[in-house]
Amino acid sequence: MRVDLSGDVCCFERANDSLVQAERVLAFLGGEARARGVSEALLWRELLASASTHSIAGGALVPRTPDPASSRVLAAAASASTAEMAAAAEALRSLLRISICDDNDLQLARRVVTDSRHFFASLSVAATDRGVQPSELWRALELLGS
Repeated sequence: MRVDLSGDVCCFERANDSLVQAERVLAFLGGEARARGVSEALLWRELLASASTHSIAGGALVPRTPDPASSRVLAAAASASTAEMAAAAEALRSLLRISICDDNDLQLARRVVTDSRHFFASLSVAATDRGVQPSELWRALELLGS
């Protein structure tokens, strides 16, 4: 995960909020892909293309195999929730240190998000037990691992 442990006193809270958003966008992708009969990767690329930053940097918008169905599936369903999911997709791409190009990459992203959420829940409990903030304990763990 791309998190600045040293310069952000709220790093835990920001990363945890990003993970919650990530869960939402991944669930959205799964539901929309099933409902529309298209791949999640196609919807992922369209969400990123519709994000306010319109970023196409990196491989995230470049499919490994050209998809003939990439006809702006989300265009007909553009709404406030789609815009919110586009922002969440951009946040997820910024948070993770993986390139998401196809459905297998999205499965990996799901595993990373799930594992990270479990870590954050455990970290929160451990911080409460020690009477410190989760960000503080996280930074201490990072120092031990260095």
